[in-house]
Amino acid sequence: MKIRLILAIAALVTLPQLVKAQPDGQRGKDVRFHHELNVSFGLGPNMTDRVFDNLKAPYLDKYHLEYEGECFDVIGESFLTLSLQYHYRLNNRWAVGIMAGWGRATGGYENSSYQETNGPLTEESSDSPAPWGDAKVGIFYVMPSVKLTWKHFSHCQFYSQVAAGMMRRHSKFSVAVYDSGNAEAEPKMLEETDEFVWRPSYQLTAFGINVGGERLNFFSELGYGCAGVFNMGFRISL
Repeated sequence: MKIRLILAIAALVTLPQLVKAQPDGQRGKDVRFHHELNVSFGLGPNMTDRVFDNLKAPYLDKYHLEYEGECFDVIGESFLTLSLQYHYRLNNRWAVGIMAGWGRATGGYENSSYQETNGPLTEESSDSPAPWGDAKVGIFYVMPSVKLTWKHFSHCQFYSQVAAGMMRRHSKFSVAVYDSGNAEAEPKMLEETDEFVWRPSYQLTAFGINVGGERLNFFSELGYGCAGVFNMGFRISL
């Protein structure tokens, strides 16, 4: 992992110099606006999904917990991310910059076997409290990036992008019991895990499309990494 991170960072540092060193005939055409500001929202599988699964697995087995799956919960346990990007466009093909973002995944878990045996948690149904689980994983990432625009049309561009850097992850899982006979009672904490770690991060965009005018564009991307699989947002060129 360390070797791949070093190689990725080295590529990000040296690639702009190689592009500048190319003969004029091999470069992309000059552009009118060099500064790009992007805001995007991401959804779907995330590079930290395995951490989320490993965090909750021991508690789900120990307390026989299952995902609640509340009404209208169409996102489930997927990460939601918000990313901000700045790119400096060297020419029509190449741009270099930096991206930063935040992501969050949550999940609530219940002991369904307890409810099937004892019915809903009410004062009349049972005096024995049932365990409930709560998982939260939050991430913050900062990564330099390189973008290659490989097809141009008048109001549409296709591109790919790679970014690599560092990510701060906050993982928390708690298991508590609630007194079914006293709705106002504070829950009793059984177990809790709470950790902060820094880890290498990346985002690989295999396919992206910009649609719009010179100043304002809307875009969508398909890729994988800390920002998720599907991203969409808007771009302002200055």
